[in-house]
Amino acid sequence: MPTARSISRRFMLVLGILAILISRFGEILSRRNDPDKSDAGSALVYYLVMSVAVNVREAKTQLSRLLDQALAGEDVTIMRSGRPLVKLIPIASAPRPRLVGSSKGNFVVPDDFDEPLSGEILDAFG
Repeated sequence: MPTARSISRRFMLVLGILAILISRFGEILSRRNDPDKSDAGSALVYYLVMSVAVNVREAKTQLSRLLDQALAGEDVTIMRSGRPLVKLIPIASAPRPRLVGSSKGNFVVPDDFDEPLSGEILDAFG
């Protein structure tokens, strides 16, 4: 007797094939009507092929694999009772801290930096 997991894999395979067929049909229509328009079929293919939905129990046991998939650009959604609960997305790397003096020589502070501004400049500010 097939398990729920094997049925869901078969279902996802059928959906993937269907999405590819829709994409191909969309490409044909978009080339025929307007070659500059992007078709909705490719968005459907991305959603069906590049997204993973798992239940909480599977997420606990397969967390490392799911993290790798999220880092590779796939949409990973963790579900509870068939409803989306959380989405795994990679965090952009934090900016490096600035090093004091790293721009030395690229900019020279003029000698008159702290002198009062001329009347023309002050008038421009109203």
